Amino acid sequence: MASIGKNNRNVFLFFRDSASSMLCIPANKITLVATAGDTDVEIYYEGDDGAAGSLNLLTTSGSEHTVVLAIAELMVNGRGSVTVADDVDNIYCSSSLSQTNAVTAFTITA
Repeated sequence: MASIGKNNRNVFLFFRDSASSMLCIPANKITLVATAGDTDVEIYYEGDDGAAGSLNLLTTSGSEHTVVLAIAELMVNGRGSVTVADDVDNIYCSSSLSQTNAVTAFTITA
């Protein structure tokens, strides 16, 4: 299995939950994408200072696996900046995220 950290392409995953709260994470800084229940997907990443950050996505009940796979696909095959979840413009990488307030929380590290 190929390591995401060794992916030479510059892929950035974009998340936005309001006009003033957004995050763009390099795919090679993602350390884990995991389900956290029937309606939650958690993404963990390494910040510039090496500290851990995380964000939570709210999914349609029972479809969290679809979201995890969609994010993995973007990390491996995406190029440039790709939108995972944008609650302002209602753009989502999976129809399982197409709901109001899909991005429920994130902790930003420097």
